[in-house]
Amino acid sequence: MWVRIARYYPVAYTPEVLAEYRGRPQSISDQKIATGHALRDLRSVIAVIQNYLPEEHKKTVLQHSKSVYVRYGMYGAFNAWKDSGNTDYILGTIREAYRLYSGPSFYRIFTKVLFKFILYNCALHKPKRENIDTDHFYLSDTKTTK
Repeated sequence: MWVRIARYYPVAYTPEVLAEYRGRPQSISDQKIATGHALRDLRSVIAVIQNYLPEEHKKTVLQHSKSVYVRYGMYGAFNAWKDSGNTDYILGTIREAYRLYSGPSFYRIFTKVLFKFILYNCALHKPKRENIDTDHFYLSDTKTTK
């Protein structure tokens, strides 16, 4: 709706927060972000908006939009996975993110999310230090006696 209005009437942007949105982990919006369906929907919206843009801005806006929403979707899926532990969230979103935009920013973000995923998993499965018996570990090949 706002795109159609902006095509015929002047609009302005204000950085001041005029309303707040509070989400819940089990909301429909959060589930769509987690499963990658939000990116599929955004891909359709981006295509529709292209019809309302001036010809000289279409390519720039398209590339920027895809890059921004790939980041949005990937980090949203990572956070949803972190909260739920369901790896299907990340896999579905990666698939949809690639369909949305397979440019350099996809690979950069994919690498960051993969690295965070691995680090987070390692932190979850890290053995506790107090459970390790250090009496049997030596820094050299020979054991010194007291």
